Amino acid sequence: RPWQIGGKKGTPRPALLSNNGDLLLRAAVDGGGITSLPDFFVADDLAAGRLVCLGAEPEAAAAPLMAVYPVRRHLPLKVRAFIAFLADNLEGTDISLPDH
Repeated sequence: RPWQIGGKKGTPRPALLSNNGDLLLRAAVDGGGITSLPDFFVADDLAAGRLVCLGAEPEAAAAPLMAVYPVRRHLPLKVRAFIAFLADNLEGTDISLPDH
C-alpha cells in the first residue's frame, strides 16, 4: 500500500518553507524531512544514497514550463536564442517563437 501524506485531518504543516532549491536539498540530505525537487537537482544525492526517492507526484510531473516575455515587434536576439535553447533541450515541450 502506498504511503500517504495527509488524510482526514489534512496535510501536515511543514517545518520549513522555501523557494530556494539548494536550501531544500540541503535540509533533506541533513535529515530535515521530505522535499519535492526536480530529478536533475537530486540525481547526485540519490546515486550516492544520501536521499531516497518516495515517488513522483503525477501533477508535479505534468506541470507546464513557460517562457514568459514581453510582446515586442522585435524580440531581442538573446531572448529568441534562449527560447530556442529551451525548445531544443527540454523533452516534451511545445515552445514556439513569434514570427516577428
